[in-house]
Amino acid sequence: MCCSTRFSVPATLALMLAAGTALGQGSFRTIAPDAGFDYAVIQDVSGDGTKVLVSLQNSQQGPSPLYVYTLDLASNARVNIQDPFGSDLNGLAMSADGSVVVGSLGGGPLASVNAFVWRSETGVVNISGLPNSNLSYATGVSADGNVVVGSSGTNFGDPYQQGWRLSENGLEALEDINTPSGDDILIFSTVEGVSANGLTIFGTGATGDFDPDTDNEVYSGALWQNGSLTPTNIGNTPAPFPAVSSGYASSADGSVVVGIGGGFGPGNSYVNRAFRWTQPGGYQDLGSLPGLPQGSTYGFDCSADGNTVVGYFINGGVNTWEAFVWTPQRGMRSLRQILANASITIPANIRLRETFTDDAGRVIAGWAYNSTTQRYVGYVATLPLACEYDFNRDENVDLTDAQQMAQVFVGLIPAQPGWLDGDLNGDENADLTDAQLLAAFVVSGQCGV
Repeated sequence: MCCSTRFSVPATLALMLAAGTALGQGSFRTIAPDAGFDYAVIQDVSGDGTKVLVSLQNSQQGPSPLYVYTLDLASNARVNIQDPFGSDLNGLAMSADGSVVVGSLGGGPLASVNAFVWRSETGVVNISGLPNSNLSYATGVSADGNVVVGSSGTNFGDPYQQGWRLSENGLEALEDINTPSGDDILIFSTVEGVSANGLTIFGTGATGDFDPDTDNEVYSGALWQNGSLTPTNIGNTPAPFPAVSSGYASSADGSVVVGIGGGFGPGNSYVNRAFRWTQPGGYQDLGSLPGLPQGSTYGFDCSADGNTVVGYFINGGVNTWEAFVWTPQRGMRSLRQILANASITIPANIRLRETFTDDAGRVIAGWAYNSTTQRYVGYVATLPLACEYDFNRDENVDLTDAQQMAQVFVGLIPAQPGWLDGDLNGDENADLTDAQLLAAFVVSGQCGV
C-alpha cells in the first residue's frame, strides 16, 4: 500500500485535545420511568445511534395507558407516542431515523392485541393483523419505514401463530417451514424483525406433523428472503435435545442473521446460546463469557455489517445478568468490563438484559434491572473510541486506519462495507482533518498500540 500521506503531529495533537469527547469517550447512563409508571425499558436504537425507543410499563394495570417515546440522546428531546383511543401501547422497533415506530396496542386478561404503525406525519394507525387471530404484534420495520413485519396468533383453541409482512403489496401472510397438509394441523411461525433494506425477514419456523402421539415437531430459525413468502430453514445449533431457534436481528443487507438457539454446556448440559448465521458459514454458536461456559447467552441485535453482536448473559440469578458484545476478532466480552477498562463504572446493583445497538455497533442500550429497587430502567452505553476507533474494523487501532481514512477521503481507494464514516472530531465532515487526528492519537501513544 502506498503510504505517502504525511501528518503534522504537533498541530493535530492540539486539535485532538480541543475535540475532547468528540474523540470518543465512552459513557453509561440510565433512564428512569415517568411519574406514575413502574418501569422504563429501551426497545430499540436508531440506525445512526442518535435516538432510542423508550417503553413505559407497569407491574400491574394502572389508571394511565402505557405509552412510548423516542428520546434524542444529545438534546434529551422526546416525542411521545400514545394511542388516541386510550389503549395501552408498546413500541417494539423503529425506523433508522425514528420517524416510524411499530408495536402493539391493547392487551390485558383475555383482551385482544392489535399491531400498530406510528408515523410522525400521520400518528398511530391500528393495522390489526391476520384475520384469523386476536393477538398481533408488529415486531420490525425497515430502515425507510416502508416494510413492517410481525406475528399474529390466538390465545384460545388450537395453538396458532403466523408471521406477516405489510408493504406496498398490503398485508401478506408468510408461510411456515412446514405448511400444514394431511395430518399436519398447526402453523407456528414467528417473526422478530426485518433487515434494514426490507428484503430479509427473520424469526422461527416449525417442522413436523404436530401429532401429539409422535411429538416430532422442531422449531428452527427461518428466513423469508427477497420478497418470498416461503421461508428458508437455517436450522439449529447442536444441543442435547431439540430447542427453539430464532433469528432476532440481521445485518443491513440480510446476509448475516443473529439470534438465540440451544447449545451444549459442561457435561453435555443444555444451555441457550447466541448464534450468528451467514450463507457461506452457516450456524455459529457464539459461546459464552470467558470462564463461564455454563452460562446462557441471548443474541438480540447486531451492527449494520453483522460483525458486532450484542445481547445478554445469564448464569443463575439476577446478579449474574450481563450485557455482552461479540466480534469475530475478540469473541464475547461483557459490556461492564469493556466500560470498566475505560474507567466507566456500572453500579453493581444495575444488571443488564435485553440489549440493542446502532448500525456502527457503538451505542448499546436496553433493559437494566435495579436489584435494589427491583425495578427496570432503560440504559444507554456508548463504547469508548479512545483505543477502539477502528476505521477499517480490523480490531486494531493503528496508523493503517489513518492511512486508509486519508486515502478514502482523497479518492485513492473505496470505502469498504462496514468501515466507519471517519468523522472523528464531530464536525459532520469526514475529511483529512479526521485522518490527521487519528494519526496524532496513535503516534501520541494514547491508544496503547
